Amino acid sequence: MKLFITILQEEDYRPLAERLTEKGIYHTRLAGEGGFLGGRKVVLLSAVEDEEADTLLGLIKESCSEREETILAEAPSGFIGMSIPIPMKVHTGGAVVMILPLEKILKV
Repeated sequence: MKLFITILQEEDYRPLAERLTEKGIYHTRLAGEGGFLGGRKVVLLSAVEDEEADTLLGLIKESCSEREETILAEAPSGFIGMSIPIPMKVHTGGAVVMILPLEKILKV
């Protein structure tokens, strides 16, 4: 068995959750926050048999695509306490997936 710990952006969660449900892959959702750009993150915990690991990884890749967004970054204006917002393109999306061996699951 494998334990997948997947960190993704909140906006990518719904499409992934629908695909997981269609394939009968259960998951637990945890809320998260942080990263370079801040924002809400979702942490998914999913346990699958070894032969389902590639399927799960494929579903994550399909649902969590990287994209480019424009944010307003603050640049100092030269005056005390003032800054100028500057549009900046950044890459967001995608997912971080950690796959660990799992000995067993117990429901108590």
